[in-house]
Amino acid sequence: MKKLLSLALILSLIIPSIGNLSINADESEKTSKHELKTKEESKEDNKTYQKKRREDIRIPDHIYDKAVIRYDEPFFSGFPDGSFKPDKPISRAEMATVLTKILGIHGDDLCGYEYFSDIKGHWAINNILLLSDSGLIKGYPDGTFNPNGKMKRSEICSIIYEYWQNNGFTPTFKKFEIKDTDGHWAHVQINCLYNLGLVNITGDKRFRPNDFLTRKEVARILNRLTDRKLGKNEEAIFDDVPEDHPFFEEINAAAGK
Repeated sequence: MKKLLSLALILSLIIPSIGNLSINADESEKTSKHELKTKEESKEDNKTYQKKRREDIRIPDHIYDKAVIRYDEPFFSGFPDGSFKPDKPISRAEMATVLTKILGIHGDDLCGYEYFSDIKGHWAINNILLLSDSGLIKGYPDGTFNPNGKMKRSEICSIIYEYWQNNGFTPTFKKFEIKDTDGHWAHVQINCLYNLGLVNITGDKRFRPNDFLTRKEVARILNRLTDRKLGKNEEAIFDDVPEDHPFFEEINAAAGK
């Protein structure tokens, strides 16, 4: 009788352990399947990224390759104090520097600073001359360029649109209900860039064409123009653009290495 009781006690201890082993094995199998599924989903995400991106910014497949400019290198930098100054309006000189990188504008004969009376010795003189020679940006009737002047939101639309036209691509004009661009000199350019998803309008359907263009807005627009993937650089690069900043991913993608 004692032997039977001992045997029953031993079995009562062993059976739950076997059950636990079975459960652990099942959980391990589930984890492996989950990891495999996650890897497969990641591959699928990478595979379909371009298509999803086209849908996000409304660029139709048949004009996608003509609209997007291929540029994978960082095109934006910050300031010596470690800041980016996302809300600071971008200057004409800064815009010239960023765009010559992205658009691949190069040249050797840069002795023509007499084109503009106010750029001799300026840090961005080469880029200003390159972009000016390409016809994408102009000076003023008084012979100045005003390199430290602020760019307007309408002006970046004009530059990108002009670049497209110079390269044989004229976006289809589609009328949108943007309340503050009718009669504006860049009405067509603004609507075309909005049609292709490169620029945003406000909730009350305004573009604010004469507002100054901020550095964070430039990062977003040019990320879209170059189809740059966001989320690659997960750590903050600039002191004034923490991870909870609404433009964190856009700025990191534009400046990250």
